[in-house]
Amino acid sequence: MVKKVLSRISLILTLLLLCMSAKADTPYQRPANPKFKSDAVENYIKAQQQKFNSPELSSLFTRTFPYSLDNTVFQQNVDTSVDISSLRTYVVTGSDLQAMWLRDSSNQLIPYAFLVPKDDRLFKLLVGLANSQAEFVLKDSFANAFIVPNGAKSSHDDDQTYRQFQQAAMQPPVFERKFEPDSLAAVLKLQRVILENASAQQKQQLSDDIQKSWQLADNVIVDLLSAWTGDFDNLTNPINQYYYYFSRPGADSLNTLENGIGKPSKTTGLVRTLFRPSDDATTFPFNVPVNFMVASELKGLATQYTNITNIDNQITPKLIGISNKILQALKINSTEGSGTRTRYSYELDGFGNRTFMDDGNIPSLLSLPVIAPNLYDANIYMQTRKQILNSSTNPYFFNGSNSVQAGVGSPHTGKNRIWPLSLISQAESSTDENEIKHLLAALVNSSQKNGLIYESYSSSNYQDITRENFAWANAEFANFIIWLTEKHPSVVLKS
Repeated sequence: MVKKVLSRISLILTLLLLCMSAKADTPYQRPANPKFKSDAVENYIKAQQQKFNSPELSSLFTRTFPYSLDNTVFQQNVDTSVDISSLRTYVVTGSDLQAMWLRDSSNQLIPYAFLVPKDDRLFKLLVGLANSQAEFVLKDSFANAFIVPNGAKSSHDDDQTYRQFQQAAMQPPVFERKFEPDSLAAVLKLQRVILENASAQQKQQLSDDIQKSWQLADNVIVDLLSAWTGDFDNLTNPINQYYYYFSRPGADSLNTLENGIGKPSKTTGLVRTLFRPSDDATTFPFNVPVNFMVASELKGLATQYTNITNIDNQITPKLIGISNKILQALKINSTEGSGTRTRYSYELDGFGNRTFMDDGNIPSLLSLPVIAPNLYDANIYMQTRKQILNSSTNPYFFNGSNSVQAGVGSPHTGKNRIWPLSLISQAESSTDENEIKHLLAALVNSSQKNGLIYESYSSSNYQDITRENFAWANAEFANFIIWLTEKHPSVVLKS
């Protein structure tokens, strides 16, 4: 009898130890004092919580949707600004990187745009971000990330990137100066989305600001993009006003440029791209998905400006002109193969050299239906998609093991690391509800470490992650769920 009791006690102790060792991290809890609180966002969360068809999904959405407002609005003056042109909002990419990326900041706040007609403070917050971005672009249109007021200093002071000004050191407020045309497209995207969603009265408030701030930056962006469709020898001449040089001493090939100017290219009409959306250096200087996004956002913003009658709209022909030039160049240069085996290249140089792969970040080839709707060839895309989602043709597609979902990764995080952003792109570009359900389940499973969406997870272990404070991934997931409630409600909502 005693032996049986001791045996049971031993078993109980063993089980307790196993439970303790397997205990998951404490789930993320929303902060008691969020950085910014929107009544419209809170009301939307409350209205949606009971509609979701699983408590896990409801909890994850409740954490991810407000995440950027709760944690990454570093500074704003919504309640103290005297007029709309003085609004300023600064959004950091996460608590681990307290600097403002143009690309990330746009994507972090865009999911709230559909609520701006219901919340004027939220409208002002987004306008403040667009104003800050315009101000940054006017200070340095080549930079991808900026120091926020009273924020962290740049960790890249040794970068050599101002050679044309005979300045060796980095210049505040620049945090990093990697030229990424999709960052400029993200500035245009935020302006477009605000105008698409703002009420008529809110648009009226914006008319002066658009001309005094946004369009000044837009003109700089258009002129820079136009110049960077030009001749390589001209662009790499230090006397050219659009000359760009970048060298990071001691860095690997993903974080510096060959000879400071990148690989040679032949003029194609595409925008020369030196760094990818992942901040990695390109293999060849024309990135196809980046050019698709740039063309799409130029055209989209032009449409919004045309719809506003009380602004001086001289920039619209420029936006449309460079967009059409890029689209024509894509039609001629972006594909490889023939017949039913034609696919989009990922990058090319104009001399006939190409690379096929895809990167889990956005814009990507996989995300073309989302970033450039109606601008790509659907048949070529479907052939490309099949090869992106295949480890024998895409070196950055990783098969999952131990019930972990396969997906696209990135050179940025290395081998066998899958990006949730790529699963979202895969789902949003799918017409198969079973595939969408499968990917949604994987995204929920990938959040198990502490209840958020991360930069990447291991192909064999959902709890082996990178960047657990990656705000953009949480915003993109929440945006995906909102999209599902409209496009595929049966996937996420109770019947």
